[in-house]
Amino acid sequence: LHRHHPQCLRDLGSEGGKNLAGKRVIIKLFFLNDQSLLDILREDYLLTCGKQSDYFVEIIDSIISKNKYIYLVLREEGVNLRDFINCQQYNHSESDPDYARFIIFQIACGLKILHEKHLSHNDIKPGNIVIQGQGKVKICDLGSTDKASQKRCGTNGYYSPQVLLKEYNTEKDDMWSLGIVFLELIKKQTEIFALKIDQEVEDIRRTRLQYILKEFYDISAHEGDWNEDINYNEIINCIKDKEYEKFNYRLKDSLLTGINEEDKEIITKLLEINPAKRLTANDLINSNLFKKKGYKFFKSNFEYEENDFKKYLDHKKITLEQFKKFHEEINQKRNGTPIFKDKN
Repeated sequence: LHRHHPQCLRDLGSEGGKNLAGKRVIIKLFFLNDQSLLDILREDYLLTCGKQSDYFVEIIDSIISKNKYIYLVLREEGVNLRDFINCQQYNHSESDPDYARFIIFQIACGLKILHEKHLSHNDIKPGNIVIQGQGKVKICDLGSTDKASQKRCGTNGYYSPQVLLKEYNTEKDDMWSLGIVFLELIKKQTEIFALKIDQEVEDIRRTRLQYILKEFYDISAHEGDWNEDINYNEIINCIKDKEYEKFNYRLKDSLLTGINEEDKEIITKLLEINPAKRLTANDLINSNLFKKKGYKFFKSNFEYEENDFKKYLDHKKITLEQFKKFHEEINQKRNGTPIFKDKN
């Protein structure tokens, strides 16, 4: 639950919150129950790791109230990308390809930092991207971020084929989601790949994947005609078994209408069904598209430590008492105090 309501901080002073008078902040409110403790801890810890980073929303404080709520206090950064795209669509604004590229480049820089730490964000979508003034972009909502291949999650419309087939998320699934975001920025439309299902279906994930393949890809068996007599269940089984060589595929021209050749190439390589051929964050940052624009990756602090991860997040479950202890240590880290001290 997000609250644009700085006044509520006045009620938290007795709980050790910082003096934030006059600052514009976002309050992210969670109820502390057994099911949510690890995800809350994950977001608190990882946002703290990226507090000094240029690519992640800044966390200012986290405060536990007396009635078992926790408030994550984030610096208000601007507007989320979903609202930005929808506003452009509503106002019939002209697309600015250079601005879209600049946004995608910055998201890729943030993903590069996570991926080099062997973490995947697991929920890249416009609603989790924030735009500041002058086009500065930051990634938010790290509650699903985890070691690659440790979590299976995401949002309808941004799942890769592999996640829809119940594989665990990897860095390559973040890149698929980024391809969708790039397409949506240029098309000025959100949830292009999302399928809303009102009735019960036997396998909702397979249904969504079949929809993506039928609506957005031209597919043929070898030596066959595109989209003629295609058994989509067989194609899905080929994807599940990683037998990508058994069929031909390409994004439909209708999906890419009005997009210039350089952007088409990037989107096509991000929405590559075979993850082994999909662009990495590093590939994207160093692509000719961005090189000729003079965009440069700047290394930015992300103070993540493997030992920290094992201590805080490598659990099946934690108690409220453990959570409060970890929360206090993470607050120390955020304030510049080392978490681990030599007790000898």
